[in-house]
Amino acid sequence: MKRILASNIISTKVFALIVVATILFCGCNGEAGLTRQINQIADPYHFSIFDWQIHALTRQYDQYIFNSRAEDPENSELVKEYFSNRQQVVALEQKLLMLQQGLEDGDVSSVEEQILNLSERNQHILSEVEGTLSAQVETILAECGIINPWQDVHNAAVVFPPVNFVIQPPPHLLVISPRDEISRYKDIALVQIMNDDQKQAVEEEIEKIGMSGLVVRLGGIATYPSFVADTLPLDYSIEVAVEEWFHQYLFFRPLGFRYGMHIAGIIRDYEIATVNEALAGMVSQEIASMVYEKYYQETATTSANYAMAPANEFDFYAEMRTTRLVVDEMLEKGQVEEAEQYMEERRLYLASNGYYIRKLNQAYFAFYGTYASSPGSVSPIGSGLKALREQNPSLKDFVEQVSSMTDAEDIIAAAD
Repeated sequence: MKRILASNIISTKVFALIVVATILFCGCNGEAGLTRQINQIADPYHFSIFDWQIHALTRQYDQYIFNSRAEDPENSELVKEYFSNRQQVVALEQKLLMLQQGLEDGDVSSVEEQILNLSERNQHILSEVEGTLSAQVETILAECGIINPWQDVHNAAVVFPPVNFVIQPPPHLLVISPRDEISRYKDIALVQIMNDDQKQAVEEEIEKIGMSGLVVRLGGIATYPSFVADTLPLDYSIEVAVEEWFHQYLFFRPLGFRYGMHIAGIIRDYEIATVNEALAGMVSQEIASMVYEKYYQETATTSANYAMAPANEFDFYAEMRTTRLVVDEMLEKGQVEEAEQYMEERRLYLASNGYYIRKLNQAYFAFYGTYASSPGSVSPIGSGLKALREQNPSLKDFVEQVSSMTDAEDIIAAAD
């Protein structure tokens, strides 16, 4: 059955995904007064997830109707052309800057024309690239037996949720934490384009009401369709697409549903957020590597170019873990201002060793600490999940076991 027919069959479930995604990113936790203040600060930059999803899906259905969004998993050459063009544009933009500053000799108009031609070509083929990658991911998911969240009950042959994403700048995310503890109090989606001055202004306003704030640039968001950032190399783009899809998949499993309730503010379970992010990260890496190996093994593009700094003897992960542990200890003692001063000193120290972080505060650790493999995390959940993966003979068995749990302690105990 063609994928377009499958999409029509499950259109009502897709609408349910829109509602799910809106819940996940528009939760309204916290006291009404403080929440109102936070919303007023964010309002000039607020990004409506729901409105964007309706617009994006309407556009995609138009593409389906007029057959402009081909979804052929064998169309890898077009995908490679798109990412190659993007690399060329980056190089040409750097060359253009050198020409404009008089640091190189050459024809400015010729370079501008090359950039324009490559950009227009990429815009023309973008929907096909998105469709091809979606179809490739679904092919691998089917091969792994990860078809839908209820496959034990409904023996459906269609991947649900359908893999559906757009390659474009995601919204920014305003992460808010209390100053006296590290926890994700509230997240708000902000507009896709913001400069550092605007980010700083929002963060300073959050500080004025006694909270810690950080505006984060994301690689992707599990809206429906998902966002995948347009600055990522091919291999990492695939990984982000799978990870955001898997968050949608998890919502229909006990583990993910509890996470959704946490995001919406109905329950508070910081550890369940860590479990979801860590599990999605592990699964996405495994699936994405299979997609890449099957369709793009010979492609030279690599995410190694996106490392934070050149390899050296400085252990960034160890330094960040130490920082987090010291900050936790200070906050437990009520030393809030001392902890903030310490984080700024550590930020400068990291920068002197080649690792630039724009702002290091409680909100930073609240956000990055959710990812168990992140240097900002001190959670044992990551190692527990790795142990469970080693105990399971297949990725499908691992996903079914972990996604049926609703308590982080169950995962750690099962791994012992």
